[in-house]
Amino acid sequence: MRVLLVDDNPDNLKLLGALLNSCGIESDWCISGEEALEQVCVREYKAIFLDHMMPNMDGMETARELRVAKIEWLKGIPIIAMMTTTTTMSGVRDMFIRNGF
Repeated sequence: MRVLLVDDNPDNLKLLGALLNSCGIESDWCISGEEALEQVCVREYKAIFLDHMMPNMDGMETARELRVAKIEWLKGIPIIAMMTTTTTMSGVRDMFIRNGF
C-alpha cells in the first residue's frame, strides 16, 4: 500500500513516514499543495494525508482541488487531515468534511 503525505514541515513528513513504514505502508512526500496536485497525476495512492495549514495553497484548497480533479482513482479516496490539537475545536470536523476531507 502506498499513500501520499503532504506537509510543509519536513519533520512531520519524516515522523509520519517512519510510523507508516513500521506498519508496512510506503509513502511519497510533498511539501506543498501544488506539488501534491502534480504528484497525483504521476502515481496512484490509497490515501492522502494532508496538512491543513500550509503557505500558498493550504490544505482546504488542496482538498477541494483534489476532489474536482478529473482523475478517476481520486474519486472517493480518503483524504485525511493532519492537524495539531489546537485545531480540534468544535465545528472543525464539519468544516473539513465540507472541504473534501
